[in-house]
Amino acid sequence: MSAIERLFFRRVPFWVVMLLLILGMIGALLFAWAAQRAADESAEATKLQQQALEVARVPEAMLRVLTEGIQGAAQPRILDYGGETGFVRRDPDFEDPGYLLVSAYNDGAGTGVVSLLRAGDEDPIHQWIPDIEAIHARSTDTEGTNLKRNYRAQHPLLTEDGGILVTSGEGPLTRIGRCSSVEWVTDRHFHHSIEWAPDGEHVHVPHVMDPPAVTLGLGPEGPLPLRDDGFAKVSLDGKIVEEWSVTDILLDNGYRGLLYGVGLYETDRTHLNDAEAVGIDDEFVESGDIMLSSRNLSTVFLYRPRTNEILWLRTGPWLNQHDVDYLGNGEFSIFGNDVVRMTPGKGRRITPHSAIWIYDVKTESVRRALELDEPDIAIPSQGLHTWLDNGDVFIDDARRLLRVAPDGAVRWEYTSPVGDDQIGALHWARYLRPDQVPEVLLNGRECS
Repeated sequence: MSAIERLFFRRVPFWVVMLLLILGMIGALLFAWAAQRAADESAEATKLQQQALEVARVPEAMLRVLTEGIQGAAQPRILDYGGETGFVRRDPDFEDPGYLLVSAYNDGAGTGVVSLLRAGDEDPIHQWIPDIEAIHARSTDTEGTNLKRNYRAQHPLLTEDGGILVTSGEGPLTRIGRCSSVEWVTDRHFHHSIEWAPDGEHVHVPHVMDPPAVTLGLGPEGPLPLRDDGFAKVSLDGKIVEEWSVTDILLDNGYRGLLYGVGLYETDRTHLNDAEAVGIDDEFVESGDIMLSSRNLSTVFLYRPRTNEILWLRTGPWLNQHDVDYLGNGEFSIFGNDVVRMTPGKGRRITPHSAIWIYDVKTESVRRALELDEPDIAIPSQGLHTWLDNGDVFIDDARRLLRVAPDGAVRWEYTSPVGDDQIGALHWARYLRPDQVPEVLLNGRECS
């Protein structure tokens, strides 16, 4: 027997084996604690803890490759759903004249597809299928939400020629032509809403400032890590005309305590999920003012770019809200998720359901305008709403689209079916009046 064989087959006392096992378990626990601390509290983590996190992430790429190879077409955008799918009329006497611009996962295309539907009709009038390969060819971001199976085609915005503007939800802004050709890609990290500027020739889109416009926490220990959310004004040929940092705006207007002093510090400090321009002038607003929603601060505010001034700012009583709209006469509507944020995509409810709130600038008062108990909406994230001309509210809760009457009763609801008891996740749909739909999409012209 060789020396190596004798080493391998040498008898070892039982107490030595147990001691090694105990030390190994203690080491594994300490390593896991260090990596978890670096992941949860990166601003406070030591270099050793950050190195532990880096080591823990080494298998990630290999596991992703193995997972994709094993699962193949497994889709994170397919949701289990036990209810009736498609269009479901809850009020049989109500006829809706509007249209829906729906972004939903499509199993046939293997990605997010945008469909134009008449309210009440499940058959698309027109569809846009993003060419993911063409988008990737013009982008540096081809992973995560930008993978084909994950691509959301989020918050599609119709253009007059029948095209759309979309993002992946966390990636480049793309203009897609009427027949699904990729016309341009602006290769920046855009996210959440896409809204028209008042001139109709530009859009406002939240994005991540690159590089960050400001540095937080300067001092002997160095800067704090920061995802510096902002928003950009983008032309219809894909050029960024101007951009603003939300962090910078808050600091310039004296809200240092809001940035530093609310809860534990986190890298995604503001999490901007809506940047929407006011399109009218009245005694409370000026056309071009921007309504901003900061989810992680449970804060909404009105910003005037012309003077770099926050006209008003309100933190709560809504919690982790999405989507702020101006109703006129000094009233602003906010979709309150009203959940205590815990881990990504999850939260702890302190009220049974989400709600829509109204903030009245005239009286600086807040009221719950619509309880969402009958439609049973209680979502930890996402959420979009639009008040309609007759006082109804259109809501996207990421699973369903609903038209809700002023008393909370549901007139109709829509889900995008992909199979038995399954639906495609929704990614910020729009309700459109007939005059908001380009004629080119209604005249039956086919795409070759």
